[in-house]
Amino acid sequence: MNLRLILIGCILVFFVSCSTGSIHTNRNAENTLKLKYNSKSNPESKISIWFDNPALHWEEALPIGNGTQGAMIYGGLHTEEFQLNDHTLWSGAPSDWNNPNAKNMLPLIREAVFKENYSKADTLWENAQGPYSARYSTAGRLLFDFDLDSVGVKNFRRELNLEEGLSNVSFQIGDNSYKREAFASFPDKAILVKLSADRKGTINFTSLFKNDMPHVVSSYDKGHIFVRSKAPKHVAHRSYEPEQVVYDQDGEGTVYETHLKVLYTDGESFVKNGQLSLKNASEVVLAIVTATSFNGFDKSPGFEGKEPNIVAKQILKNLQGMKYDELKSRHTQDFNSLFANASLDLGDKERRSMPTDERLIRFKNGENDNDLITTFFQFARYLLISSSRPGTEAANLQGLWNRDIQPPWGSNFTNNINTQMNYWPAEVTNLSECQQPLFDLIQKLAINGVKTANINYGANGWVAHHNTDIWGQTAPTGGFDWDKNTNKPFWSSWPMAGGWLCQHLWTHYEFSGDKAFLKDKAWPLMRGSSLFYLDWLIEGPSGELVTCPSTSPENQFDTTIAAHGENKEKYLIKNGNSGNGKFSISMASTMDMAIIRELFVNSIKTLEILNTEPELKVNLQNALNKLYAPRIGKHGQLQEWYKDWDNVADDHRHVSNLYGLHPGNSIQLRETPLLAEAAKKSLLYRGDGETGWSKAWKVNFWARLEDGERSYKLLRELFNPVDVRKPVDKSTVIGNQAGLFINLLNGPPFQIDGNFGGASGIAEMLLQSHSNAIHLLPALPEVWSKGELKGFRTKGGFIIDMTWDKSKITSLQIKSTIGGNCRIRVNNPLAETSKLKLASGQNPNILFDNLGLVNPVIAEELKGGAQPVAVSKVYEYDIPTESGETIKIL
Repeated sequence: MNLRLILIGCILVFFVSCSTGSIHTNRNAENTLKLKYNSKSNPESKISIWFDNPALHWEEALPIGNGTQGAMIYGGLHTEEFQLNDHTLWSGAPSDWNNPNAKNMLPLIREAVFKENYSKADTLWENAQGPYSARYSTAGRLLFDFDLDSVGVKNFRRELNLEEGLSNVSFQIGDNSYKREAFASFPDKAILVKLSADRKGTINFTSLFKNDMPHVVSSYDKGHIFVRSKAPKHVAHRSYEPEQVVYDQDGEGTVYETHLKVLYTDGESFVKNGQLSLKNASEVVLAIVTATSFNGFDKSPGFEGKEPNIVAKQILKNLQGMKYDELKSRHTQDFNSLFANASLDLGDKERRSMPTDERLIRFKNGENDNDLITTFFQFARYLLISSSRPGTEAANLQGLWNRDIQPPWGSNFTNNINTQMNYWPAEVTNLSECQQPLFDLIQKLAINGVKTANINYGANGWVAHHNTDIWGQTAPTGGFDWDKNTNKPFWSSWPMAGGWLCQHLWTHYEFSGDKAFLKDKAWPLMRGSSLFYLDWLIEGPSGELVTCPSTSPENQFDTTIAAHGENKEKYLIKNGNSGNGKFSISMASTMDMAIIRELFVNSIKTLEILNTEPELKVNLQNALNKLYAPRIGKHGQLQEWYKDWDNVADDHRHVSNLYGLHPGNSIQLRETPLLAEAAKKSLLYRGDGETGWSKAWKVNFWARLEDGERSYKLLRELFNPVDVRKPVDKSTVIGNQAGLFINLLNGPPFQIDGNFGGASGIAEMLLQSHSNAIHLLPALPEVWSKGELKGFRTKGGFIIDMTWDKSKITSLQIKSTIGGNCRIRVNNPLAETSKLKLASGQNPNILFDNLGLVNPVIAEELKGGAQPVAVSKVYEYDIPTESGETIKIL
C-alpha cells in the first residue's frame, strides 16, 4: 500500500514533503498575556489538573486518549495545537529478527562463563543478537489559528477533568465567554471538539495539519480536510547509523490518515490551500479521526494492510446525526464507569483552588498537599484508562503520547521493568480490564517467541527479551553484530521477559479467581514460558540449576579487588582483559532465579487447580527443588549476582535483585525475615536517587518493608518540579533530574512508567495482599494519618472501602466477589464477632497461599551472620464470605 490517495469523491490539494501552511505559532506571545484566573470565586469539586496560562511546551500540554487515538492539547489562546498520536503508528513491519548463529554461540558463551572468562562471554554474545526494534511514531499536529483580540482577556483556565476525561479551555474577552471542550471517545473511536462563545459570529479560525513526514492534504467538502502520510520503514536506533529515517513510498511502511470534519456549526466553513476555515460562528463541533493500515502484528502494513481511508470514513459516518451532547454523554459514561471504580481522599481538597504548577512548587518547597498526591494517583488511573483499553495496543514507554519520529528509546515496550510497571496499579486500583492489551501483547510475543526459542537457542516453549514493538519482536535487540559502540549485553542478553510478563497473568487470576481465564488464556502462555526455562536451565558448578548466560538488567558486576582479594591489574592480566574489570554476563543472577522460581510455583499451582498434566508438574517441581537459592552476601545484602560481587557504592537505577520483594512475592517481611533484612540493606546501599521510574519502584520497595516514612520521602522527591522553560540545574534537581513536569507527567525525558509506578507505590502504602493476608494501612506515613479509600481490590476478589483517623481504622467494609476466606491484617486489635475471628495457621483461601518461599544461603564472611528484619506487631483475623456478600466490619 503506498502513499497515493484514493481519489473517489475528494479534491486533491497538494503534496508536500514536510510542513504545510503558514499559521504563526509564537508561543512566547501567548505567555506574555499574563493571564490569571480568579480562583477564590471558583471552589473546586472535581479532581483536575489546571493552569491559568497556555502551554508553551509539549511537556506542559494535557493528554487525552481513547486507547488508540491520543492528543496533547496546548490550550493556546490565539494558536491551539493538538499533537496527535495513533497507537498503531510505528516504523517498520514484521521481519525475520531471529539469529541462527546464537545457537552456535550459546555453548561457547557458557563455556567462557564456567571458566570465569566473562570478557570473552560478553564479546561472544555480540554474535547472538538480533536487530533493533521498531519505533513508535507521531501522527503530526493539528493547528488552529483563532482571530481574537488580545485586549481584555481574563479568567483564562486550561483544565483536564480527570473524572470525566474532558479537556477544557475557557476565557473571557470583554463580555464574551469562550469555551473549548475536547475528549477522546472510546465508544465512538474519535476525538470530539466543541468550540462555543456567548456572542454570535465571534468564533473565526483557520486550521491545518503540520507533519514532518511526506504527506498529501485533501478535502471531501467545505467542512472536511484530511492528511495522508506514511510512516518510515526504518528509523535508526543510534545517532551514528548511516540511515536515520528511511521512507519507501511504494513499499513497506504504515500508511495513515488524519481527518478533521465539521459535524455542526452555525457559521460558515470552507477549504482553501489545504486549510479548513470557519467564520462567523458561535458554536462548532469537530471530529478528529486517525486510522492506519496496521492489520495485525504478523501482516505487512505496506502490502497487507487495511485501507485507512475506508476505516476513517466509516468512523465519521457513524458520527453523523449524533448530537454533541449524546457523544459527550456516551464518552463520560464509559470513562467514568472505570474511573469511578476506586477513589482516594487524603485531605487538603481546598488546595484544588490553586493552579497545579503552583501547587507543585509549593510542595517542593515543603508545604504539605495530600490532595496533590491524590491527584497524581488518580492521574495515573486516568492515563491507564486513556492509553490501554480492550482491543487497543498496550501502553508503551510513553503510554500513547509521543511527539517525535525518533523518540527516546523508541517509545517502545521495554520489558525489563518498564512495560510491566505500566500495569502495576491495574488490579489494586480496580482497572483490571485495562490489562487486556497487555495480555494481548504477551500472546503475540508467545507466538513469535516460539520461533526465537527454537532458532536462537534450540529450546522448547517461547522466549522474549528486553525490547519489543508492535510487531512483537522477540529476539535480543542489539543491531546484530554491527553496532560495536553500544551493543552491551547487559541489556540485550536477557531472555527473562516472558517469565516476568507471565506474573501479570497469574496476578489477574489471584485477584479475580477467574478459572476460565486461567485455563484458556493464562495457562497456555505460562506453560510455554515454563517449557522454555526448563530447557534454558543448566546444572551449575554447585549442582544447582542456573541460568547461563545471565545478566542483571542494565547493570554490570566488578570482579576485581572486592571479589578476588588481589589487585586489579593481576586479575585483568589473568583473564586476558584490558578493560576496567566490569562485565555483564555470568550465571544465575538473583533476578533470573526469582522470576523462574515464581513462574514455576505459579505453574505448579495452576496444574493443581486445573488437575492436568501430572508429568509436567513433576518436572517443574523437580526443577524448582534444584534452583540456585538466593544468597546473602558479605555486606549483609541480597546478592545481585551469582557470586558476591556487589559494590555497596553502586547506585544503579535498576534494583533487579529485589524483584522478589516487589513486584514478586518470594521475599516477605514476616515469612522470610532474613531475606527481607538483606533486601533492606541492598536498598539502603543503592540509595534514593536515580530516574523517576526507579524512584517510584523504591516507593514500592519501602512500602513492602512497611516503612511509610521512607516511602513518603521518596514519593515527595518524585514530585520534584521539572521546568522545561529553563536549563536544568543539576545542583537543585533531586535524583539525577527525576521529577514531574507541571502537567504531572514523569521525566525528563517523559516516561509514563514513573506515573504508574508512583501510583502503585501509593496503593502499596495503603493496602497490600501479596502475602497470606490483606494488610490494611501497612506503610502509612504520619502525614496521611486521616483518609479514606474506596473500591481498592485485593487478591481473592475482595473490594475494600475504608476510613481511618489518627492512623487507626475507623470504618471498614469488604465486598467479596467470589467468596472464600478473607484474612485481614491490622496494626491495632479488633473486637471479635461472629464473623470476625482471630486467625491462626495458613490462610485456607488458596489464592493466598505462600508456596515456594525459600531460605537463603548466607556468606561465611558475614560477621555475626544474617539477622532477621524487625517487624511491628500486627493482628490477623479471618472472615468467612460468600460470593456477592458485603460485610461491614467497623
